[in-house]
Amino acid sequence: MCIRDSVGAITALAAAPLDAVPAGTPVDLLICITDPMHAMQIAGAASVREGLFPIGEVGPSACASIFATPWLTRNSVFATGDGGGRMHNRVAQGEMFISIPRQHFQYIVELVENFSIDPVRMREVIMPSHARPKPPD
Repeated sequence: MCIRDSVGAITALAAAPLDAVPAGTPVDLLICITDPMHAMQIAGAASVREGLFPIGEVGPSACASIFATPWLTRNSVFATGDGGGRMHNRVAQGEMFISIPRQHFQYIVELVENFSIDPVRMREVIMPSHARPKPPD
């Protein structure tokens, strides 16, 4: 939750697990911590709808990457975060941060509702030469 002054500048920022956010509290960013494969899928959920690739950050602090960058760019971000941010958030060695701004929430819902992987169909579409031959009619 961001509290803004009369000109729209952020004067306060609060972060909490979703189940601890009081009902009616506006949620401006959704932050996930997961493995790189799922980070790519979550952060990229909006790209197929908007044509805007998510931002990947390596180097900036976790706070800058997961709060400031998505807020200022209005785009999803995946980031490694810094050592302190990773330690304090108990991020495992093989995990990353993903931050999704409010305007991309609908794409996460669509991803969860519609996501499935059919390896045979994917081979047919992406690599037809590797697809299983179809039985004769």
